[in-house]
Amino acid sequence: MDNAPSATNPPVAIGIAITGFSLIIMPLTAPLSGGSWHQAEVFGIHADPTAVTTLGLMLILLRGFALCIAAIIPALWLVVSGLTLQVLNSTGAALLFAVLAILLVGLVWKSIESKR
Repeated sequence: MDNAPSATNPPVAIGIAITGFSLIIMPLTAPLSGGSWHQAEVFGIHADPTAVTTLGLMLILLRGFALCIAAIIPALWLVVSGLTLQVLNSTGAALLFAVLAILLVGLVWKSIESKR
């Protein structure tokens, strides 16, 4: 069996979707919600899109114990950031919690898949 990630593998597809969301959709949320381009959150400059991209890439590239350990800090960052945005009544909190839920599905799926 080939160990290279395949886009037809569901956890890898979830990782690609999460990474694409953070690189394309997250920067567009500010302009689409009435803000300016100066408020757009982009990968490498802002923490939330960087954490989301990191988690997506980890889901694509890593597996097993390494994936679980490496995902702890970016996932905790998204929990803290999501809770902060929720206190501020921002709609961004729902996006971060949705990413975390989808990531959890991918992690569980990849964990079950690796034990087969």
